Order: sequence, then C-alpha cells, then structure tokens
Amino acid sequence: MDDGRGGFGLNHAELQRMTEERTRDAEVLLAGGRWAFAYYVAGYAVECALKACLLKRMVLTGWVFERERETGR
Repeated sequence: MDDGRGGFGLNHAELQRMTEERTRDAEVLLAGGRWAFAYYVAGYAVECALKACLLKRMVLTGWVFERERETGR
C-alpha cells in the first residue's frame, strides 16, 4: 500500500492481519513438511507482530511525532 511518499504506509490493523495470515501459512507449511520455509514465514509473522506493537506504542505515546516537533516539519 503505497503512501504516496515512496514508502508503504501500514497501520496497526493491517500488520495484525498480516501476522495472522503468515502464522496460518507457517502452520500449513509445517504440516506439509516444508520446515525451512515454515520457519522463514514464522519469522516474518514475528516481524509483523513486533512492528504492530511498536507502531501502536509510537502512536499512543506520541513518540512518532517527536521528530516533527523538533524539526518543525
């Protein structure tokens, strides 16, 4: 999801959804004996979950806006 600034703007809900999807993908891969890729996808699920937690914390504490206050942007 392009945010119009050359990056991708994901919100907390989208990251949570991605976490759940990747977790299900990893479970299916494990059940099918595709161990290496299942661990890779599980790691991606963990990455999405951590980003969701960090993003929620940043928004709740206002930390995400500190740089803009300091630089005047």
